[in-house]
Amino acid sequence: MNRSRFNNRDDAPATLVIFADLRAITAGGLGVILQGLVGRYPSTLRVCFRHAPAADQPDHVLAHRAVIAAGAQGKFWEMLDLLLANRARQGSDDLPAMAAQLALDTKKFSEDLDSATAHQRIAADRQQAAALKLVANPTFFVNGVRLSGPKSLTELAAQIDAAIARTRGGLAR
Repeated sequence: MNRSRFNNRDDAPATLVIFADLRAITAGGLGVILQGLVGRYPSTLRVCFRHAPAADQPDHVLAHRAVIAAGAQGKFWEMLDLLLANRARQGSDDLPAMAAQLALDTKKFSEDLDSATAHQRIAADRQQAAALKLVANPTFFVNGVRLSGPKSLTELAAQIDAAIARTRGGLAR
């Protein structure tokens, strides 16, 4: 997904915050949803991803660290898409090939994979999830309105359209 197609400014009329565990079964549809949102809201939606790997599944953290490491080279969303499309291949043996596929500097990627920055980012996102008392995976927020559990593109689009309409005084998209 080309993240630059989303409006990345703070003044976007709608903001979607996603808390998810990339290895959770319920994250399976996220890739399709994100692709659909890119096409539907190229200039009106800001998307923020928050890392919420299961605390009792240490191997889930690795995929999140890979996304952060790719993000250090400007390929956060591309790595996220790749991992979501290959949920069975998210182990440490798979990640170097994925980094190469995205034309990342694989040496830097490997260094960033276990960086303090990656661990701190995941810890901060987990703390935020705990403060919000999130129990469903994924959990979405559209302009602050919580939507717990897996959602379809249609369900999210309805919430985003309503948020944009409220922001614009009744004029959607």
